[in-house]
Amino acid sequence: KQWYQRRVAITAGGHDCKGNDTEARECNSDICGYFETVNAKGNKIYSQEEGVLLYEGGTVCSDGFDNHTANAICREMGHHTAISFRGGILYGDLQRQRLIKLDDLSCKNDDWTTCTSERAHDCTHEQDVVLACELALPRDGHWSEYGKWTRCTAQCGGGTRNRTRSCNRPSPRYGGANCEGNATEVGECNAFQCKEFRLVDEFGETKTDDQLGLILYEDGTVCDDQFNNHSANAICKELGYQKSVEWSTGILYDDLQYSKKIKLDDVNCTSNAWSSCNSSTIHNCDHTEDVLLACETATKRDGGWTPYGKWSVCSAGCDGGNQTRARTCTNPAPKYGGAECVGDKKQSRACNTFKCNEFYLVDSTGTVIEDDQEGLLMFEGGTVCNDKWSNNSANAVCRNIGRHAALSYRNGTIFKDLQMKLKIKVDSVKCSGNTWSTCNVTREHNCDHSEDVFLACHSVDGGWGVFGNWSDCSAECGGGNQTKTRECDTPAPKFGGAECQGNSTKTKACNTQECRCVKENYEYLGADIKSVPDVNTIQDCLEICAAEAGCVAVSQEIATKVCGLKSKRFGETQGVKEGVSSSNIRCGD
Repeated sequence: KQWYQRRVAITAGGHDCKGNDTEARECNSDICGYFETVNAKGNKIYSQEEGVLLYEGGTVCSDGFDNHTANAICREMGHHTAISFRGGILYGDLQRQRLIKLDDLSCKNDDWTTCTSERAHDCTHEQDVVLACELALPRDGHWSEYGKWTRCTAQCGGGTRNRTRSCNRPSPRYGGANCEGNATEVGECNAFQCKEFRLVDEFGETKTDDQLGLILYEDGTVCDDQFNNHSANAICKELGYQKSVEWSTGILYDDLQYSKKIKLDDVNCTSNAWSSCNSSTIHNCDHTEDVLLACETATKRDGGWTPYGKWSVCSAGCDGGNQTRARTCTNPAPKYGGAECVGDKKQSRACNTFKCNEFYLVDSTGTVIEDDQEGLLMFEGGTVCNDKWSNNSANAVCRNIGRHAALSYRNGTIFKDLQMKLKIKVDSVKCSGNTWSTCNVTREHNCDHSEDVFLACHSVDGGWGVFGNWSDCSAECGGGNQTKTRECDTPAPKFGGAECQGNSTKTKACNTQECRCVKENYEYLGADIKSVPDVNTIQDCLEICAAEAGCVAVSQEIATKVCGLKSKRFGETQGVKEGVSSSNIRCGD
């Protein structure tokens, strides 16, 4: 607030002034540290149009301002990224009425935490920053998976437990809807009746065989005071068995037993029927007196699976998640040592594999379309309403999903069975040009599925890339070939587009000079064989050299090969003369 005070001067016999000597008014109502872009009327901009950048109600000087700074501020305002920025006068009257609040604003990257700035400035309003930001598409929130169950509220007779999940896979952004449903799930637990016996193993799981186990009553142990054979048989019958096999007392499962309370004592029965038994819930025992019991099983009954339940909520709203469904081995449950069900209790599958913030087209079965046929336009698993839809909208969306341009569009319930299962996710796709950066959308809608957009986009024809380098020649002399290739990847054909026309390979002749014996390998004292026409390989050269009476090789290895050929050709036994210099080797007799 600002305060204004006026003084009072009273002369003799005068009266005090009426009214207040102080007046207050509001000032600096802008939020501290808050960026926004505004239009000519000073109203905040909610679209991708260009506006004057304000900070705490004042303008920002463009000194040091760059792409990182523009992106960081757009993100700080909740947008996706910057479209453009400049310095200058956009709305002169508005700008000159404002103070310049910030200068030398510089960021190391697109994150606002890397930015620095100064309050003092040496600027004029001709340097005010004018900025346009690309709006991110609204993103609905989706639930995470549930956490662990809490402890049951009752040990018997039926209690409840709960588990929670969060709306953060992903969280809602840019006006997207919050998750539907409850964050907390409540389930029943410990539904067995109180005053109920259970025969358990070391893990506290109900036993299904006729081996000794720990007897529990209301999830506590039973003391052996006054326990007898009638007591053992009566309890086994209460559990559904035929009779007791054996019983004893003591510590069998120490960790389990010492984690339980002693719930029953003085179980005294006069017959094998539980109705003949007396007992007490007051005891003077310790766990070394716990009753251990084995019951004779009736005919074994194998377990059978129930049908699978419903699929759980997908763990992610987009970019791929998982969902599960479960079944139980209670149709019937295994009994008296019968086999457990074979197979998995749970099934899982991928879900919501479409990309976040991405459009795509599907056919009547919900399968993504990979050619130029018409399909239902989808966004994050839901449909798109045609309010404010135009040719620009159609072209911009087609380009957004990697196509060339729109072929056609319309609305309706062409895939009614599919559409009625989906939510309407986007409305009012309004575009001022043919590119997505010119578009604005809203999540809230007043549509029904008869307004769903159906769209067909041009496929993308392939285009040749540039040729690569020539390959090495296939021959050193006598004529070879070289090739170079190019790929059909600029762009590659997509969505049924045509392949590139023409050849991917070019060929040319190389090393066309005549092949000759190489002087570095051979010297000839006889006829000059360089004029012989059919010399194409070193082997040819060797053979011709071998036919010459005066052939001399310049190395031991070559001489041996030459003399060997002469021996083979003339049927003579020849070798290298000993003691001859390697630079002047002749073939011997």
